[in-house]
Amino acid sequence: MDFCNMNESERDESGFNRRDFLRGGSVATLMTMLGGVELISQAAEAPATAIKFTGPPLKVAIIGLGGWGRELLNALLPYERAEVVAICDNYPEFLKRAGTTAPKAKQVLDYKTILEDKEIKGVFIATATHQHKDIARAIGCLGGRCGGGKRPSRKRIACSRPRFRP
Repeated sequence: MDFCNMNESERDESGFNRRDFLRGGSVATLMTMLGGVELISQAAEAPATAIKFTGPPLKVAIIGLGGWGRELLNALLPYERAEVVAICDNYPEFLKRAGTTAPKAKQVLDYKTILEDKEIKGVFIATATHQHKDIARAIGCLGGRCGGGKRPSRKRIACSRPRFRP
């Protein structure tokens, strides 16, 4: 089929030609730019089988409350199965800001306080690259004991996953 010589009467099997496509696409783009068409997606249906967890929620802490730490905090708060009991940062302004998001969480300036707390079963490390390895080493994650992962840089270390205590 020669597309250069296609006229209005030439259509493919679906009954649609390129002029109709371009005309429809141009109108849709124009209406979207002008705000005349509100684009709404359909709500996703809930999965047919929901997993039911039993037992008490897992008590976790977040060390580092910069961009990634706040993302982790906001992602964990809606879950009933994860209870954020402590947040830690050595910069008081970040700690204060995250404290308004999670008012029930204990605010700590030194990460060693979190590591000494035996109630905390999981720790998320979201610190700057130069601090991450030292905190992971203090937790005991290096040496292949708690899995893999990457730091924010290209160098690979053995932990950026949460470390769970037995």
